[in-house]
Amino acid sequence: MINGAIFTPAGPWALLAGQARYLQMGRRFRRGGATMEPMQLAILLAVLAALVAIVWLVSRYWSWRTARRAHSPAALFAELCRAHGLNWSNRRLLLALARCHRLSDPNLLFVEPHRFDLANAGGPLGTRQSELSALRDRLFAASNNESE
Repeated sequence: MINGAIFTPAGPWALLAGQARYLQMGRRFRRGGATMEPMQLAILLAVLAALVAIVWLVSRYWSWRTARRAHSPAALFAELCRAHGLNWSNRRLLLALARCHRLSDPNLLFVEPHRFDLANAGGPLGTRQSELSALRDRLFAASNNESE
């Protein structure tokens, strides 16, 4: 069925009259049509500055956190224990051994095998010499095999 509005006396003019609102649709794409008010520019610059500041603060936090973790004896101890596959009780035994030797850094136990020999020592670790020997053999087995 044909639309009857075209065949009325005002029909074609009614179609052309509706085009006026579409003529201004692309005005922002023409030169000089896309102007920005100073307040809009200020808001855009403030948002951009805030984003840059947030990114800068996050990067500073991550670098600080990485540097702090890299120079942490506790983090190194945990990493060494993880690398050697030590469980919780082995870690506690190593920390007790470090306290027995009055070591400020328990990581020295991973490079000084002579500290595991407590045959003449008394106290709580004197009764755990077999556990200490097994732990020493586990930690230094590769270096013992290479020296033979």
